[in-house]
Amino acid sequence: MLALAKANDAIPSNIASHKADRRFNYAYAGTEFGQDCYYGANLQHQSSRVIDLECNVLR
Repeated sequence: MLALAKANDAIPSNIASHKADRRFNYAYAGTEFGQDCYYGANLQHQSSRVIDLECNVLR
């Protein structure tokens, strides 16, 4: 089971603004394949445990 923590202050602003209206909380998922990745738990669908993985290509 993936433990998600509130980390909205730490995520890139483009991801935060993209998902803000969907009420996501993000937890940093580490760097993989040259990308910064964040797991997001959709708070509107907690019962279904919807998980997103958002990545930013590092430049």
